[in-house]
Amino acid sequence: PIITTAYPPSRPEKVSMEDPETLLREDPPQDTSARSVPTVPATAAPESLTNKSTKSLPARPDLKKRQSTLRRLFGRRDTMQATQALQAPPKVIEERGFPGKLTMEELALCQSFYRALKEKPILAEIVYNLREVEDEPYSLCRFLRGNKFDLERTLQRLNDFIPGWNQAKENDFYPNLSERWNVPLPVFLKYYPETKYGNAKNKCPVSYLQAGKMDSASLLSLLSIEQSEEYFWHMYMHTFPKMIQKAKEDGSESFVRCEGINVIDFQGVRRSQLTSEAMDCMKVAGKVGDYFPETLHSLLVLNAPGWFAMSWSIIKSFIDPRTAKKIEIYSSAEKGTKRLFELVDETEVPSDFGGTGPSIEKITQDSDYNSNVKWLMKEVTLKPKSKRIVDIEISPEEHLSSLKIYTRSSSSAMVSLCIDGDVQETKTIEKTSGHTTATFDITSVTSSSDVKLEFLDQNDSTDKKRPRGDYVIVGRIIAK
Repeated sequence: PIITTAYPPSRPEKVSMEDPETLLREDPPQDTSARSVPTVPATAAPESLTNKSTKSLPARPDLKKRQSTLRRLFGRRDTMQATQALQAPPKVIEERGFPGKLTMEELALCQSFYRALKEKPILAEIVYNLREVEDEPYSLCRFLRGNKFDLERTLQRLNDFIPGWNQAKENDFYPNLSERWNVPLPVFLKYYPETKYGNAKNKCPVSYLQAGKMDSASLLSLLSIEQSEEYFWHMYMHTFPKMIQKAKEDGSESFVRCEGINVIDFQGVRRSQLTSEAMDCMKVAGKVGDYFPETLHSLLVLNAPGWFAMSWSIIKSFIDPRTAKKIEIYSSAEKGTKRLFELVDETEVPSDFGGTGPSIEKITQDSDYNSNVKWLMKEVTLKPKSKRIVDIEISPEEHLSSLKIYTRSSSSAMVSLCIDGDVQETKTIEKTSGHTTATFDITSVTSSSDVKLEFLDQNDSTDKKRPRGDYVIVGRIIAK
């Protein structure tokens, strides 16, 4: 697979646009005149072209100022200067389509692409979306590689991206998801159990997904599919760059790949889980990922069930060969774990995946950045006119401060909070066309208290097509 080309690291090789031939492949044709490139005038490039200038862009929170600076910098460059920047990456990656390994035709397309971005700054913002950790030459080549160096297709897709990009940009790519959703991030991650943790041996960030534990019904009781899209914007624009920067700071300054390794564990996945809604939830990741082409370094599928392995042989024929080479399927748990440890040090792998790192649950609970708070989560499904009693249990070292119920049920329900056998409060969760919540504030519950929630379905749904009866209980627990 393509990942094997990334380590051991290839020997750094400086390339420069002042010597355009350094950007080309090393296998020149016999007629060397065929690869001659117009000589760049021996004038010093403006400071805006240097790597130092790129790193000094304003910090992300000052969004408008950063965007203004970006337009100003790009507006000052001419095509020759852009070519100089393109041919001066800090490291040559020994793969086609990267700076230092371009053909004459690919170099010409890069120059045309740059001119097109200069004429339309909004497209430049999208292409340089990882500019805080990725130099310009790699951004240009990444987008062109993702579209097989088809410039017309690349520009068309970028124009199609503008509405979605502007919407996410207006919200600074959702820096605080818990506040925006009014749903704690660890709660979301229980039902979409994906986490980014550590870096591989080649320094690529690693993402883990426990597909068998994904619960689309509960996930969609918390928020809509459209809202879940914001999570992936947050991951790409806030979390992913920090992990790339960490790789650079850990003594790998020559690390220039803005790529990640994804690991998906299919343990426990059943065909019945692959509902249309579950597939829609997973498609959202791909939708946002389209704005960040060529950021997948490798995908490992572990514990693949027999039916998936058989389907893969068919699916593979419809996938771009370059992408297919990045995907490895393992039905054997032993072989899959062995391959994972070849790529990632055992200490950097979560314990759920056989490593010695923390568990996925520990990592997601810590994502709230509040060590004194943890979240209790329970799922409830009500049939028409049915009644359910749910026990709420806490340990002696904990204090329950609140209970919140999330649902998108098209039927209303009565919910009563009972403590030590007495009904403390009753609330009606009204049916709605979207999502609704009910909150019980608790001040006198100790570990010895008997806490229950009693649900009674009202069976008043008038929309048979909408889901009904699914509820998620979230308890806020504080350590004493």
